[in-house]
Amino acid sequence: MQATERRLTGHCERELSMYRAAAQRLSRVRGEVVDREDAQADANARLEALHASVAHAGESLSERAEQLDGGARIQGITAACARLCAEMAGMDVRLGVVASQLLAQQMRRMVAARGGRRGRGGGDSSDED
Repeated sequence: MQATERRLTGHCERELSMYRAAAQRLSRVRGEVVDREDAQADANARLEALHASVAHAGESLSERAEQLDGGARIQGITAACARLCAEMAGMDVRLGVVASQLLAQQMRRMVAARGGRRGRGGGDSSDED
């Protein structure tokens, strides 16, 4: 009786330690996701602030250009401001692409981790429907 109890306890202990390790990995990945989402939110906020600043500077330049004679120098500054606005829009698109790639990578990791858990017999049968 005691030998059977020790054998069952040993088997459960191994499964519990595997579960604890998986839970720790999941917690670490979730923490990384939160950190990256926070960093992305901060970058988006800075990008938005820069965009607003550039838009304001562009408006200011437009007002000054209207007040002046319309010299080549002001037109060049206005054109540079327009290029800067276009580059900011491109950065916004690239940031979105990076966010999408990050999310896809995280989803692949989560699916792989979940698949690995099932492969070792750790998954429950309700998930397999």
